[in-house]
Amino acid sequence: MTNFITAQTKKTFNLVEVIILSSYYLTIGLLVFGLLGILNRWTSFLLLLGLVFLFYFYRRQIILTRRWWWFFIVTPLAVSGFGLLRGFFIGDAYELYLPVAREIATTGSIPVFYVGYNFSQMPLLSLLFGWTFSLFNFSSEYLCLWVPFVFTAATLLVMYLWAQEKGLDKQWLPFLGLLFLTNIGVAFWGGWNLLQEPLVLFFATTFFYYYDHYLADNQKRNLIYCLLSFILAAVSKISGLFLAFLLLWLFLRKKNKKIFIIYALVLAMPLLVWLVRNYVVFGNPLFPLFSGLFRGPYYLSTWQYSVFHTGLTTLNRHLWTWNKLQLIGSYLITGFPLIFLASYEFIRQKRVDFFIFIFSFILLKETFLFTPTVSTMRYYYFLLGLIIVYGLLGVQHLKNKIVLAWWLAVAVAGLLFVPIIDSTSSFISSFENQLTIIAVLSLWLQTHWLIIGGIVFILALLLIFDISPP
Repeated sequence: MTNFITAQTKKTFNLVEVIILSSYYLTIGLLVFGLLGILNRWTSFLLLLGLVFLFYFYRRQIILTRRWWWFFIVTPLAVSGFGLLRGFFIGDAYELYLPVAREIATTGSIPVFYVGYNFSQMPLLSLLFGWTFSLFNFSSEYLCLWVPFVFTAATLLVMYLWAQEKGLDKQWLPFLGLLFLTNIGVAFWGGWNLLQEPLVLFFATTFFYYYDHYLADNQKRNLIYCLLSFILAAVSKISGLFLAFLLLWLFLRKKNKKIFIIYALVLAMPLLVWLVRNYVVFGNPLFPLFSGLFRGPYYLSTWQYSVFHTGLTTLNRHLWTWNKLQLIGSYLITGFPLIFLASYEFIRQKRVDFFIFIFSFILLKETFLFTPTVSTMRYYYFLLGLIIVYGLLGVQHLKNKIVLAWWLAVAVAGLLFVPIIDSTSSFISSFENQLTIIAVLSLWLQTHWLIIGGIVFILALLLIFDISPP
């Protein structure tokens, strides 16, 4: 590890690597100060000063390509539109992450309980928000918009670099950004909302990127960034932990297992510290998940949330019924219209690892964490970069621009599922009643998705294999 760190002073860093390393540095600092109860304005400035010093020290090794900055200009402008229309943040932003961040900024410590709720969720988002509030000495949620804007733009940059290196032609690259920015998950959950999704998507995408590189060249540098990305994805959202299955695949395929274990254990310290904290406090490192297994001191309080339990009772309550399959299929097709083309490319390239990974995640998630609402797409959001990159590679191999046009139309049509009818925006409120037809259409599409999906699938087959109807 020491040799690796020393070697980095002689190597260059691109913008993606700078963001990964800076995030890891902040994760360690914020977590330590927060657990010690000293995350105040002074320690926040100390962390910022350290970051500035590192930037200055490595300034000659940092490569900043001028055209990359356009990603950080165009992306926030594109994704903020839906936020402006709705006029408010949604979901756990107001109920969890912002209240915890304000508690951190006020008390200097990470709370165990707040306003009757527990805080056992992965901590990175609230720590970044709390750090922002401490730096400005002001707790407006709009100060935190830098998190979704920066990490969503950085995700698009990683996808761009990855697609280029995988051999995607220049003519297809503009569609990558268009498919990404018109995705319902980006427009509604990840691009502008103060949720965990922007963080976990970026770090999962960099994980897949460096995982691909390490399989190809066996370079320790790529292993380090792969492990860093995994740790940061895991401390961003619980679904990031599932990336460990690919790390296991990597471990079994590589000969130098000792180096792999050493790097993994050393770099995993922030994640391990948080899991130990949860075990000490709640008797369960993943509380309230798997409470039926760990049975900590707050086990009984989780019974009302049966979705978080494991065991036969949960399996019986959430059987794989036909209605459940239709619902899951509806959300997957709506949120990830390129999933079929990505699966085709996985099979064509013999990427059994990615194919099994996605299938097993769907199976595990819907067995133990099934949610009968559109929010279930949030659990799959971290797969978006992987699906779009490999989906476009599949389109390129088929050499059929009509296929891309079709799936692009499907992706844009998915924007109809973004609920703007309940907006509090003054711009929308004056005529939102006239838009109820969109809500009716959206509901009809979701209700009859199987018929529509069947037609889409048949047309896709005809277009992909250039079969003309008789």
